[in-house]
Amino acid sequence: MVRNTREATPEALGDRWNHATDLLAHEAQRLGAHGLTPFQRRRSVRRIQVLERIARRAMHDYRAALERELADSLGGSRLVN
Repeated sequence: MVRNTREATPEALGDRWNHATDLLAHEAQRLGAHGLTPFQRRRSVRRIQVLERIARRAMHDYRAALERELADSLGGSRLVN
């Protein structure tokens, strides 16, 4: 897990995002499976909600790292959103 996203490389943050989306896809596939008890379905829905937040945060960190890297390669100019 990447603790300090300011010092993390875009590659590491991209890997984190890929891992989060892989886990999300796996859990969504599990939720679609037949034969889950109501408790298992509620737990799976909760996991999906948590994984969605993790994936959104990972994508945000990855994008910010790419923008920082681009700004640094352009001579330190700041990008405007």
